Amino acid sequence: MKLLLWIERYNRLKLYHKSCCIFNLLSVAAAVKSYMDGEKVKSKGIICFGDSNTYGFDPRSFLGDRYTPEYRWCDILGKRLGSKVINMGQNGRTVPADSCKSLERAIEENPDCDMLVVMLGTNDILLGQQAEYNAEKMEKLILHLKELSGMNIILAAPPDIVFEDAFGKELKRLSEMYEKLAEKTGCYFCNTAKWNMELCYDGIHLTEKANIEFAERFAEFINGI
Repeated sequence: MKLLLWIERYNRLKLYHKSCCIFNLLSVAAAVKSYMDGEKVKSKGIICFGDSNTYGFDPRSFLGDRYTPEYRWCDILGKRLGSKVINMGQNGRTVPADSCKSLERAIEENPDCDMLVVMLGTNDILLGQQAEYNAEKMEKLILHLKELSGMNIILAAPPDIVFEDAFGKELKRLSEMYEKLAEKTGCYFCNTAKWNMELCYDGIHLTEKANIEFAERFAEFINGI
């Protein structure tokens, strides 16, 4: 009789240990899946510093109006990543020659943001500035930002423009210089010029459709970091 009781207890104990092993394996599998799905990115806060294409300018307006949030790539990006995204786009902005107080203030006021996207240069080229000069300005800005904070910086080459004249060629040269600059300064480089985004009639600004696609592509890029 005692022998039968011991055998029964032994079988129950084996079953218990087997269940625990299965539970642990399932937990590990769930953790791996969560990591592979990129859930770690959701905790990031991102500051996007750029010009009118970051701001979401609508060229159909005459007073500098912008697209509604569902057609602005920064707002869409935040939803795709489940992250806080601060849109610091401004119409007509060029690469700052010195430090930028508004950006410094935004970094200071948002310590939960650990990623910075810088996408500038189009307006500089359209104003007749050389790619080398803009790359020099960008390098000074990035080095200053790296001293200021430990944020991960994505240096993004701006979307291509339709002009095949000197402006278009110079902007392509700037994209190449940005890639080398990102490697030199330890930044991530995202060449949005190669995405062939749909542009408005002015040949410079993203359409509503392009803003959606741009956000999708940028989300993929960030998830791949």
